[in-house]
Amino acid sequence: MIGENTLNPVVIVDTSTYFLLNVIDTNGCTWTDVVFVNVIPYGIYINQISDTAICSNDSITLLVNHLFGGTPPFTYQWIISADADTTYGNPVTILPSNSSNIYLSVTDSAGFVTNDTIYITVIEQPQPALPDTLFICENDTVILDPQTLGNCYWSTGDTSNTLEILVTQDSTIYLSITNDICTAYDTSLIFMKPLPYLFINPASDSLCLGDTAIFVATSDGSILWSNGSIDDTISFEATENDSIYAIADLNGCYTSNFATIYIYEVPEISVTTSAWNNEVLPGEPLTLEILPDIFNHYIVNYSDNSLTDDHNIFTLFISPGGDSIYITAVTDEGCISEDTIFINSRKIPNGFTPNNDNVNDKFMPGVPIKILNRWGQIVYEGDDGWDGTINNKLAVPGTYYYIIELKDENGKVIKTYNGDLLLIKK
Repeated sequence: MIGENTLNPVVIVDTSTYFLLNVIDTNGCTWTDVVFVNVIPYGIYINQISDTAICSNDSITLLVNHLFGGTPPFTYQWIISADADTTYGNPVTILPSNSSNIYLSVTDSAGFVTNDTIYITVIEQPQPALPDTLFICENDTVILDPQTLGNCYWSTGDTSNTLEILVTQDSTIYLSITNDICTAYDTSLIFMKPLPYLFINPASDSLCLGDTAIFVATSDGSILWSNGSIDDTISFEATENDSIYAIADLNGCYTSNFATIYIYEVPEISVTTSAWNNEVLPGEPLTLEILPDIFNHYIVNYSDNSLTDDHNIFTLFISPGGDSIYITAVTDEGCISEDTIFINSRKIPNGFTPNNDNVNDKFMPGVPIKILNRWGQIVYEGDDGWDGTINNKLAVPGTYYYIIELKDENGKVIKTYNGDLLLIKK
């Protein structure tokens, strides 16, 4: 009991205790309060600092903010066990390299000491290594890889570990990557390199076999054709249906294009003639028929003559010594098919031996002929050639007379041959 009616008592307290205060007014009303006085033994005391975790390469500030007892000034000593570093002050900022204990020692001016230990866990922070700047061709794909573990959050909204991007414009890609405690950030700048333009003229061409194909490439880059040429214009012989390709290169970006070649189909021609065994008599009309009859027009050249017609049948007269005849058939597209034949000049023999040995068995087959005996009687008339028979019997060997009349297409006689013929029996 301190006493009654004491307004501000002074008390010396040796141990922690409670004090009860009763206040009674003149009306007899009472108010009561309790005060606890905590007596701290002589010395200094601190509230413990909690253990904590930080990310690698991060610093932490340690502060003693509740200190009891002791006589100032105070000395604060911090020892980082992992690094064996010592620092002084309050607060202090430290950068531990690894998880470690931090030992705190506080000393007052009277030499009293109190200690505390804090364990700091250092968690490895993600270290993304995105390329700072990329130059990528338009419409190419680039893959960004942070090359570290963690949960990725890309500015595109993607959360995959790597990000695949189709490049259609310049862009800046941001990455936030975390291991649920530590977070790191990185950025990549992507610059789009435009593709070169490439046009090939003509885009397709229809040609005759052996014609020269010409193509021109237009581009803002360098040109490489599939045949190895680097010129803007190429030409080559068209030998088959084909495609020619070109690549344009602009700063390492490529555009390709192609043109198509179509070869007109042109059939081979064949020539039939009215000549017997490719021989005609001088002055004998020679008829040529050129097949197939599908061409636009035909050209026949021989000696110094040149005939052109859209019909496939020609009549001509060769030189006495024979002629090479050059035939050209031209399609609607101007493509050609060619052939060459040689027609010899035919000579009239003065005799023949109809003995069925397949040598000189008939006289002048292939031309209209009359055979007369010595009395002027016609014993044969036709164009199959006289086989030496009269009424299916072998004629008497000896001298006969022949008449050959060559006619034009209108039946008019234009050349006559006649003379003696000797039928020889062997």
